[in-house]
Amino acid sequence: MSDDDPFAAPRTGQERSRPSPTQITLGAVLILIGGAWLLAVLDVAEVPWRGLLAAVLIVVGLAVAATSTGSGRGAWSPSA
Repeated sequence: MSDDDPFAAPRTGQERSRPSPTQITLGAVLILIGGAWLLAVLDVAEVPWRGLLAAVLIVVGLAVAATSTGSGRGAWSPSA
């Protein structure tokens, strides 16, 4: 079994790492856009694309706010 195999089961004693908040947010955004596109293509619903854009921005903003640590050492703070 190769260490490069992404489909290999984790070895005993190794725990799987949890997905990062960025991965979860990206997945939620892709599911939201893909679901809306599917509904539009199947003529199930008229998709308000401007509203969908607003929803995506809200999801991303909430994810940023939820993952902020408040330590003041983020990308926007001046370096010490």
